Amino acid sequence: MACLTHDTLQKLQDCIREIYSNLEIGSFPEHTITAIAKVIPSSVASYAQISRQKSRMHYVGKASCRTWEGLDAFVRHMDEHPVLNFLHTGLLKPHPFRDDIEKSMLKRFPSLRQDQHYSAAKISDALADRRFQRLGIFNEFFRRNEVAYQLLLSFLPRGSGYSMISFNRDKLDFSEEERLLLNLIGPHIVQAYKNAESFAKARRAFTGLEQGKRSLKDYGLTAREEDVLHWVARGKTNAEVAKILRIAPGTVKIHLERTYHKLGVENRTTAALLMLENNGKR
Repeated sequence: MACLTHDTLQKLQDCIREIYSNLEIGSFPEHTITAIAKVIPSSVASYAQISRQKSRMHYVGKASCRTWEGLDAFVRHMDEHPVLNFLHTGLLKPHPFRDDIEKSMLKRFPSLRQDQHYSAAKISDALADRRFQRLGIFNEFFRRNEVAYQLLLSFLPRGSGYSMISFNRDKLDFSEEERLLLNLIGPHIVQAYKNAESFAKARRAFTGLEQGKRSLKDYGLTAREEDVLHWVARGKTNAEVAKILRIAPGTVKIHLERTYHKLGVENRTTAALLMLENNGKR
């Protein structure tokens, strides 16, 4: 396993901090790949959404640090992408080198497909360069974009599809250290995306409050629940809130859980945001 230097660890921490700093769901793809590209150098960094429709895979969106040329060629030849084909056997047409890909990927990632817990993978993990370079996807898409090597990570698997982040370059394949970095960043991408979703949900709830000229009490919050949320919105911990209100920390936790349910949010951050944007500061 690669051993990370102090400087690399600092860059990793800065990257993760930057990923979490954005709560806007619309700019999440661009923000995320820009942050990671500072840790994993590449000529093109890309974030894509892949959907499952009618037993097929469909490329439905992207954000990239540089414009891809001939993206339609990628869509036409997506079946030939060795890593995607391995992960989605049955949804993509059989790969010309299917047996070799299966052997290589199952040797390196024995539980990758079954567990749906994706690790960062390189195209070269699945297929030797000389064979990959014989495929239409390489000659009509990767070669056109001056890309020979790719490191990618699939995440947020869902019933209707998933997201994929990839880093691409021409002269040098990605190192084991870079693979490790992307694996370490992966769980934070997932959590940051969930945070952005919660933020968007809270904002929609707040918009409803504004349009209806309602208050948080219209969501059925008790006076005590509002008191608890008021102090949480000011950055207090459960223990600090309990001390201020002279109640048990466990009682604070119960009030918060009930508050999340009533407001339709998932955590204290979005609940506090809703309080603040509803002029909850006192």
